Amino acid sequence: MILGHKSTLFLAYAYQFDPGGEALFARTVDGSAAGGTSQTPRVDGSAATGSKGDWKKHAIKGTALLPHLDEYVRKDELLRAFDVAADLRAAFGAKLAWTFEGDDGKIDVTITDPPRLYVLDTHYAFIVIGVTPHLADEADITLAKLEDAAYSIVRAGTSRVAKVPAQMDKWLAAHGLESEEPVPLRRWLARLVLGLRPDAPRGTPRTTAPALFSVVLAREVLSREDQHRLRLVHRANQVVEPEAERDDAIWSVSSRELCMFSTFGFSWVVTDSASSQFLADAPHLIRDRYIYKWLLVEHQRLCLLALATECADMSKGLDQSNFAQMRMRLLEFIATYNFRHISNEERHDRFYKRVRDSLSIDDLLAEVRDEVVEIDTQLAARRAETLNHVLAFLTLVLTPVGIMCSVFQTDTLPGPFRFEKVASLDAWIALATHGPFIMVLLAAALGATAYTRLFGAHVVVRLLRTLVLPKKSRNRE
Repeated sequence: MILGHKSTLFLAYAYQFDPGGEALFARTVDGSAAGGTSQTPRVDGSAATGSKGDWKKHAIKGTALLPHLDEYVRKDELLRAFDVAADLRAAFGAKLAWTFEGDDGKIDVTITDPPRLYVLDTHYAFIVIGVTPHLADEADITLAKLEDAAYSIVRAGTSRVAKVPAQMDKWLAAHGLESEEPVPLRRWLARLVLGLRPDAPRGTPRTTAPALFSVVLAREVLSREDQHRLRLVHRANQVVEPEAERDDAIWSVSSRELCMFSTFGFSWVVTDSASSQFLADAPHLIRDRYIYKWLLVEHQRLCLLALATECADMSKGLDQSNFAQMRMRLLEFIATYNFRHISNEERHDRFYKRVRDSLSIDDLLAEVRDEVVEIDTQLAARRAETLNHVLAFLTLVLTPVGIMCSVFQTDTLPGPFRFEKVASLDAWIALATHGPFIMVLLAAALGATAYTRLFGAHVVVRLLRTLVLPKKSRNRE
């Protein structure tokens, strides 16, 4: 099946900024950084580069957001977008071949849409770039080529940048970013942004594969098999026997639009037998109005997965101070980023809710809540146990000692106490043979024996180790 020539595969990678990295990047955007090119060491040892003309703010307009969300976006408080600019945009502009390679071979693609950076207040970031299979002059793009390209990049991991056009080669050389070995596309893109960590955020299930947003411009209705391949990113020659899809997996947007959801992303199929302006504008409309809504939900997922990972780390040792911070982050996430509706327009809101269903946000949130409640229960049980030990120690050990001291009063110790006699052997002999003091010791010994028999010797040893050993030593053990 021949597709419209603007059919596009949008790839989205998730990142996190280094501490202070977002402020460093912002200085290169608003022009407050020093002129020329700024460089900073990266985690992987290479140099990240970003001159103050490489990125510019992109206004998120016409997005049909709810009023309070729209106000946040307009004030750059929730989500900010940036496009490549100047020489970097020109380096992406040529419709020449880029070669990606992987374990399964190589693939040639064309960059149809230069990178766009989305940044959130939590220091998460996403880079979205549009690609399409590279074709010879006057060749048509087919559904099979698009499916094979999507499979190679997303599932097979054919995403190491092995060859770029000459104009991009010049830009990389001018900024000291040449690489002798092919660099994975995730790291290759991360080098364009100051302060951006090249590795996937903690908790991300797919560390190398990007999210995929396919915009398919078809001239006839796709078969159920091709819909299934597009939705789940299969090869064109893979035999599939699709069953009835879930209600939330396929959405009939209109009479000529179909949107299919999965955990990989979504595929937006536009069917129009005639070459119209609607087909020409569809990829950019979907990128500007819908992809960032998916990224907002993906951000929710990343936050929840990070919290779930921290809950799993708590199983190695409960830390009350860290747990208090984690619980505060969960409350902040629920209050700020976990909005159930995003728009008053049914089409946009329905898209958003279907994305939440596809990424199981509600289930993840319920799971994290249950884990937090369970950890809180364990900490409460530990606090109650500590309180029981304190009360038992006061009752069984210190109370008898206090009673004996109140009976003997000043006769508990032999004679008046003098500091100069502490080092005297005669004073210690007199103390050891003093009857009332011996009775106090016996009362303390009997109380300690009862305490040990009641709670067990191993509990007493554990409490002593907790008091004596430093926290780091206990964690190593």
